[in-house]
Amino acid sequence: MGNDVIGATMMLFLPFVMTFIYAPSLERFQHKKGQNREKRLILLCGVMVAICYASLGSFAPQSQPFAMMSVLLLAMFFLASAEIIYNGVIIDNMNKEGLVENGSLRLILTYIAGIIATSGMLWLLQTLSQTSYLLMGVCLLLLALSIVWLPPVSNHKDGDVSPSILKSFKNKNVQQGLVFSLVISLTLRLPFSQLSPLMIDSGFEMEDVAFWGGVGSCILGMVGSVVAVWAYKHFPTQKVMLLVFVFYVFGFLGFLAHIFYFQSILMLGIIFSITMAVMSVLYVGIFSVWMYWCSGEGSASNYALLKSCDYFVFILSSFVSGFLSKWGER
Repeated sequence: MGNDVIGATMMLFLPFVMTFIYAPSLERFQHKKGQNREKRLILLCGVMVAICYASLGSFAPQSQPFAMMSVLLLAMFFLASAEIIYNGVIIDNMNKEGLVENGSLRLILTYIAGIIATSGMLWLLQTLSQTSYLLMGVCLLLLALSIVWLPPVSNHKDGDVSPSILKSFKNKNVQQGLVFSLVISLTLRLPFSQLSPLMIDSGFEMEDVAFWGGVGSCILGMVGSVVAVWAYKHFPTQKVMLLVFVFYVFGFLGFLAHIFYFQSILMLGIIFSITMAVMSVLYVGIFSVWMYWCSGEGSASNYALLKSCDYFVFILSSFVSGFLSKWGER
């Protein structure tokens, strides 16, 4: 596939950027007349994702890439919608002491999923036919949806049924969260998006870049997530986040130094992995602080607004990375 098609895959995250627009309507529907409909909504969204996924088998990737991406875009919309409801339920049921553990667990599961997706699932795709592979994925998704019927249900307060975009923007905690998210996300994502292109341009093998940016960094990221629980339990959140942010800055500078001057893949991998572990500690804190700020009326809508901001920076970083790479080639 050409770079235009590969670059267009970033557009698949647009539904997550746009969640803040329809999150209030979804949250109002969820709690209409006091009914907790979150389980049915998540189940419906999951089934729609499964249908979209199963239909991918009817497309030819080489000749119909944009048709496939249109179906995936629809699947991502339902996935983003389920996440809105899920995050609201987590916030409404989580006490302050449990926020760090929740953030750590979510990151660990994300890293595990990343390892499975970039190793085992790719091997299966090479072994099975495309149709068999997709049907297997549908079966796994439907099996996972059975978890939806387990507790908890939303512990929404009476009267918290009128969230809106305007209310979220007027919320002082959310305002603080937006500023915080923009500063932190830009500082973390923009430089980090340049690491892999810089490594490749400096002559490192694609396999080495893939390992340290994939499985290797995920393993260290899980370690960082576990350390985060201990750190935030024993020390003030602000001090831990400030300390690890400083570590991240020095780690990134050390990474650049090894790319341009030393070019030792072993040392580069160690610095890269430590930087990933430090980032994980920071993100556990970020997720915890976000959920604490978003609690109360319109929790799902408030959190969707902060996540939309984060996803926007993620897409922006990817586009900036691609632009800088092309500019560097000239």
